[in-house]
Amino acid sequence: MVSRLAKFWSGTALLAFLLAMLVSRAEIAGAGWIVILLVSGWISALLGLLLALIASLTKRQRRAAIFVAGLSALLVAAPMISLLRGRDAPPIHDISTDLENPPAFRAALDARPAFANPLNRKTPPDLAKRQREAYPDLVPLRFAATKSELFRAAKKILKEEGLRILSSAEKDGHLEGVAQTPLMGYKDDIVLRIREIKEGGALMDMRSVSRIGVSDLGANARRIRKIRARLKNHFGGNS
Repeated sequence: MVSRLAKFWSGTALLAFLLAMLVSRAEIAGAGWIVILLVSGWISALLGLLLALIASLTKRQRRAAIFVAGLSALLVAAPMISLLRGRDAPPIHDISTDLENPPAFRAALDARPAFANPLNRKTPPDLAKRQREAYPDLVPLRFAATKSELFRAAKKILKEEGLRILSSAEKDGHLEGVAQTPLMGYKDDIVLRIREIKEGGALMDMRSVSRIGVSDLGANARRIRKIRARLKNHFGGNS
């Protein structure tokens, strides 16, 4: 009986997580429904794990119970690992290297679903202050390269990082892409603004915004830092 209940709750958890993945990838509904499915799945997985551990105490049910316990433990651990990774991140999801005049999206306006986070940077009201305190290193980036050189290098790196290009206007120095997480399929929109500067070289600003969720768990800041690091490496540290 205990083994059957363990299988039931473990199966329920797996179904809930699969549904959450489907909803997220297909952008059927907003973060609220995804959170409900994930929390339901996590609680079900925890119940399945506890019941499987109890069932494993009996020799007759031990083999099946160990398999169910392993599956349940994986489903319990996966969300916790993500949360722990971003435990120090502030509850924001719109990150920009220019806080006074953030790069504006164009193509993403049509690509984002109706329930996506707004792009007006008014939520929370102290967004700029929170970002400045959490990520003081995210500032406009100056490179010893021409505007065209920087644009082409940035576009190449975005593609290599797995982003899908939504808009590419080299003359305007405007580049947009969308990133998608491999498992849940969460999407973040990215825009790069590249301008020539009088002193020589080019100045680049980046903005990365999650389509859903209050907190990005630090994902957008990590993405900007990674792209910045690759560009610095590409131009030999001349930035």
